[in-house]
Amino acid sequence: MTEPQQEDILEQELRHALQYLYDPTELRKNQLLALLGIEAGPSPLTQLRRTLSGSIEALKPGSHVPADAPAWRVYNILTYRFVEQLSQRETAADMNLSVRQLRRNEHEAIQVLTHALSHRYELPAPSIQPDRDGDGKAAAVERDRVQELAWLQQTVPSEVIDVRALLESVISTATPLLRESYVEVVFDVQAGVPLIMGQLATVRQALLNLLSAAVPAATGGHGHIQVSSSDQEVRLTLCMWRGDESLVPMDEQLVGSLDISRELVELGGGTLNAASATDGCSIIMTLPGALPLRIRVHVIDDNADTLQLFQRYLTGTQFDLTSSRDPEEALAAVVEAAPQAIVLDVMLPGVDGWELLGRLREHPQTRGIPVVICTILPQEKLALALGAAAFLQKPFTRDALLSMLASLTRSQG
Repeated sequence: MTEPQQEDILEQELRHALQYLYDPTELRKNQLLALLGIEAGPSPLTQLRRTLSGSIEALKPGSHVPADAPAWRVYNILTYRFVEQLSQRETAADMNLSVRQLRRNEHEAIQVLTHALSHRYELPAPSIQPDRDGDGKAAAVERDRVQELAWLQQTVPSEVIDVRALLESVISTATPLLRESYVEVVFDVQAGVPLIMGQLATVRQALLNLLSAAVPAATGGHGHIQVSSSDQEVRLTLCMWRGDESLVPMDEQLVGSLDISRELVELGGGTLNAASATDGCSIIMTLPGALPLRIRVHVIDDNADTLQLFQRYLTGTQFDLTSSRDPEEALAAVVEAAPQAIVLDVMLPGVDGWELLGRLREHPQTRGIPVVICTILPQEKLALALGAAAFLQKPFTRDALLSMLASLTRSQG
């Protein structure tokens, strides 16, 4: 095995260990335990965590190094992402990076840590093998799949989804495939179906994945997606018929696609099942619906334009807006309005948002109401430490606001 290959495997093992630093089941499988000679020692998992945390701390630049130097970026990314277990979105927000840039920098930071470990512990050893589970390539593929799903769960946000718009988008994307197989797919949305709460990217990919497997088997036929709801759940039932009007059977390819799509849907709290019949099957996807009840949201912000923006964003949704511009009167206004959620600006005249947050957390009639700190300042960690339930950085989109409010109020119910 060449040295570059050994370093690639070391990086792979290190990435796995960082990803599962606090997951004893996965961490116990990592080959770094043997390479560091702590596999048979006392508390090997604790020792591995301390070794990796210490190696990251050893990369901390001195006080003379400028704050915008690449060395600080490497250290901060490794600390936030793996020692503190922040998501990529949270880390990117704290560091004023885009998520795409953060992913690229994270890869580079892990490479730096790989080389540091290699020199410090004279790694990698020639005996390193990528096969952790005894199944060679298949085991590596499985591990990559698990890591990818874990990454998606951490980085893809839940949001409010219009099921009709979702299906229109999916069918539009699948149009070339449908034309190639001479298949038409239509959908029917039952009246009163609520918005969906889930991960748009993963739900969309799950549907496309199912169509990619089912459509070629339905050449010359047609498909139908029925959308209904009950008990705050939205159900999508997909049936595909062949040209002879028989249902598409559950073949091996469709089974494989069903398994992958099920994992994607479950990331957002949904389920996916196949209801088999003698001549075929129907596929049922169930997703959590966004709350349809009227929910009062109280916004505390001294900027009239910002309050108008909130009003525009919340119009036509299940959220009713009340507001305060004077922080001195805000606490009394919140008590009177009795909202299910509070959105609080930080830069307020007289009493700033941090002090007002403390008052809200102490008052017996407001301490149980979740508070969203909404500010242009990148201070999410401070907000959460002081008792905020969530953080929304300005400027924000309508989708980001609705998703956060739906998530907060759903967790209350």
